Amino acid sequence: VQCIDINKMQLIYAVDIKGNGEFTLSIEEDKIDDNRLYLYSGTRLDFLEQRDQGEAIVEHQDDAKDAYFRKIDGLTGQILWENVYKCKQDENFRGGISSACIVGKNDLSDYVIYSVVMADESHATKVICANKQNGETVWTKEILAQSKTTPVAIYDKEGKGYILFCDANGHVSLIDGAT
Repeated sequence: VQCIDINKMQLIYAVDIKGNGEFTLSIEEDKIDDNRLYLYSGTRLDFLEQRDQGEAIVEHQDDAKDAYFRKIDGLTGQILWENVYKCKQDENFRGGISSACIVGKNDLSDYVIYSVVMADESHATKVICANKQNGETVWTKEILAQSKTTPVAIYDKEGKGYILFCDANGHVSLIDGAT
């Protein structure tokens, strides 16, 4: 992740994300302190290695590797916290985080919500709600199928947040965002 002063075309900082960064950064402006900006970043595993076995090239599944979800100070590049997940991969999915996260508002304003594929010896997807301040997990919902989709927040008239999440098998889940 790089920050560049576009007026001077100078690098301000670069953060080594330690993995494949096929992830859309999510941005949060601090409503209390106008001078604070936060980035949320995730990684997923690199492509499977291919090993030659005679004439055929087969894909090889290695042991679990680390995937990261981080909160970064958008002005300095300092990593404020990070959550690490041991992820696997197969011929269809690379484990880790491959979609943008939800930066909560209203009754979800203390949370950031994201999904992790194939974490912790599972072939499923975990939707995770973390505290924005310290990264601690508030709740985890396991979806029984793999998914690369971005969770979507929807709010009712009173500001109660729900998470809409779709998986690769075509199932749609509606999750209470606070619990």
